[in-house]
Amino acid sequence: MVEYIFIYVMNKIELRQTILDIFEDVTIEGKSPRLDEGFSAAYHSLLKFFIKMVHKGKFRRPYDIDDSSGRMVFITKGGKKIVVNDAKIGVTVWKTWKNKKDKNFFDYSEHEEILKFAQSS
Repeated sequence: MVEYIFIYVMNKIELRQTILDIFEDVTIEGKSPRLDEGFSAAYHSLLKFFIKMVHKGKFRRPYDIDDSSGRMVFITKGGKKIVVNDAKIGVTVWKTWKNKKDKNFFDYSEHEEILKFAQSS
């Protein structure tokens, strides 16, 4: 009986956190200016891909997107910090985790390759 109550409480806490995360996303997206105004079509496509990965659980909330500089910061599910900078001919991706760093350059359209780079050790 005690285990059942504990599981019920934990599920309720997880549900509450999920609802708060979704509310935060909706609130931020509703108040912020349209992000596609400052980005090229290719970079905006990459941004939409990353946000879709947040919704799928591959990246965590909160994420940071600066539309004036073209810098995006995401955290992977495993805790790696991913910083994406627009280089106008592609993107530079920095990955940091456990006092390690790695960087690579990708074409705008290499969404899956960027995701693999972000998740690899």
